[in-house]
Amino acid sequence: MFNFLKSKKASSEVLNKAMLLVVGFNKTGTTSIHRLAQKSGYNSVHWDEGKIAKRILYNAANNIPLLSGYHDSYQVYSDMAFRCGNFRFDANSLFMQLDHDYPNAKFLYNYRDIDAWLESRINHGEVVDGETNIQYYRRLFGTSNDLKIKNFWRNERLRYEDDIRAYFDGTNKLIELNIEDNKFVDKLNNFSGFNFKIDAWGQHNQT
Repeated sequence: MFNFLKSKKASSEVLNKAMLLVVGFNKTGTTSIHRLAQKSGYNSVHWDEGKIAKRILYNAANNIPLLSGYHDSYQVYSDMAFRCGNFRFDANSLFMQLDHDYPNAKFLYNYRDIDAWLESRINHGEVVDGETNIQYYRRLFGTSNDLKIKNFWRNERLRYEDDIRAYFDGTNKLIELNIEDNKFVDKLNNFSGFNFKIDAWGQHNQT
């Protein structure tokens, strides 16, 4: 896990702005949350073809606030991931640094049943650099055994959950929500202070 805790602070205007960082993995309703935010009138950015994650890496290496280049324009961030060649990066792993750089931000750990999530990742058909998600991992692991890949994803998620819960324990900065909770929007609103519209909540990019 990368955590560079000495970066320069963002401007006071950015620091005082309401911000929601969606730090669940892909295939846990990130597109639905993004659309919810947009339809509710908030500036939201989702994946941006990997550019968010790449910018975060650049910012971390140059000791500047992680969301610089985005934080003047957006309030809601989701699916901050990037992969190419043999490299993969999930910027949700930098939750400690994001909290340091944006101390007023709220964090949403969005999740779903772990077995359903694993199947959804296997079935995800979007192609990036000529490969679907499962094709990329098969090549990376040098295997056609999808169970091996599922076990890797399962363990990665469980370790991440332990880490993020330990870090935010005793604070009011993190909420964990199952995307299948029928009170998802109500709970998110009560926690975040945002006013997301219940009728704007729906499923998108489902696999």
